Amino acid sequence: MNEPVFPAHIEASSALTPLYLNLVVADAETAEALLEHEEGRPRGQFALTALKVGVLALRAARGTVDAAAVRGESERLLALLGERLEKHRELVDSIVGRTLANYFDPRSGQFSDRVARLVAEDGELAGVIQRKVADAGRGIDEILTTHLGENSPLLALLAPGEGNQLVASIRAGIDNTLKAQSDAVLAQFSLDNEHGALRRLLGELSARHGDLQKALAEQVEAVVDEFSLDNEDGALSRLVGQVQKAQQQITSEFSLDNQGSALSRLARIVNDHYETQRAQAQGFQDRVLRILERIDARRTEQARSTTHGRVFEEAVGEALRRLVQPAGDVIECVSSMTGNIPRSKTGDFVITLSEDCAAPGARIVVEAKEDASYRLPATLVEADTARSNRGAGICVFVHSKKTAPPGIEPLARHGQDVIVVWDADDETSDVVLLAALACAKALSVRAGRRSSVEAASMQKIDAAIAAITKQVEGFDEIRTSAQTVNRAAERIDNRARIMAEQITRQTETLFEQVGALKSES
Repeated sequence: MNEPVFPAHIEASSALTPLYLNLVVADAETAEALLEHEEGRPRGQFALTALKVGVLALRAARGTVDAAAVRGESERLLALLGERLEKHRELVDSIVGRTLANYFDPRSGQFSDRVARLVAEDGELAGVIQRKVADAGRGIDEILTTHLGENSPLLALLAPGEGNQLVASIRAGIDNTLKAQSDAVLAQFSLDNEHGALRRLLGELSARHGDLQKALAEQVEAVVDEFSLDNEDGALSRLVGQVQKAQQQITSEFSLDNQGSALSRLARIVNDHYETQRAQAQGFQDRVLRILERIDARRTEQARSTTHGRVFEEAVGEALRRLVQPAGDVIECVSSMTGNIPRSKTGDFVITLSEDCAAPGARIVVEAKEDASYRLPATLVEADTARSNRGAGICVFVHSKKTAPPGIEPLARHGQDVIVVWDADDETSDVVLLAALACAKALSVRAGRRSSVEAASMQKIDAAIAAITKQVEGFDEIRTSAQTVNRAAERIDNRARIMAEQITRQTETLFEQVGALKSES
């Protein structure tokens, strides 16, 4: 037997809970567009796509631009840029100051310390000169020793000795010459000699150091002047001017006071689009209201007239066709035909089960009533008459929710009859009608077989019907909550989803039992 197909071609394994809609299309253009597609899945898919496009268009029509937020973000960006530039200027001043102080500070600068160590009396320059003088003295001593020493040829010729006046005179002259030369060299490198080479070197170094300090000071002053806001031609002033100009340009572009700004143009486009969408939405709303008013007027007129029962019967027939045709079953409207009982037209619809069913050819009669005078006993009598008149083994008696007698259950089985309460205006009650058909099919299979397995299956069927009945009773609670407490929308949605899942599972149980009976036969 084929599995049940749910409305709108939505698969039961979908990640989201499916929403079932039963829409009556009265607009000529919409109906014409739907008729261009083949009935079934193509037409349903096209309708879903059109509905999604309409929802997205309505959402887009409600969009607005927050000009204040854009202006606030622009001001915050400019403030953040100014703060960053100020911190960068302070960092540059600090680094340049520390670097210059490290080299040219008179008290702790590396340059001053190096010059002082170089020209001190025991400094590096004095040490180098003293080492050179000592090396020269040792060289002269070696020369004299070589040429005038005890073993020299000169002393050998002059008979050297302590009393040799020539040697003594030469030695004294050399000593005086060396002493004079040493004193002259030391005088050149003495700080007491104002005209010495060392004093001249120090003076030249001091002069050049002063020029260097002056030039460096001028360069530092030029750098500071470039980053001073007092100098209109400085780099920082030019940068601030460009930033202010950019800020003014950005502010003008995002100001609604400027009619030529980007924000003003965007606002005009949005307003024009909003007005267009509002006009279209208003026109659509007016058309819908007129259609709803005509529908309400027609329903009110039908309710007052004697034809409201015929309208309910047609609604039941339409719902049955949607539910039984996917399974291959055949439904026939026989309300205007006389049956097996003379002059009796009891029994509005006859459903003949398909060849794929476990009970092929079995007949199920459906009786639809929107009459408050039918209590449970009268309902059972009418159902028995309908079975006899239409030659059916099972009867599904459909009461209207508007006129159902008090105390009757939404779904109940009484022998070979299934009593169901159905609301033509509430699509959620279709699951109850689907469960009643599933129960009727199971009873049709049971009517053709008698075994212990069948008895066990009927226990499960009765349990499934009881569970479905319990879940269906919750729909009244949903309607009450929806009418009295708007904040209970989430709880209502969860309740409806849970009930739909329970009904679906119990309906699947019914179909499984029917399938088991089919496989055993």
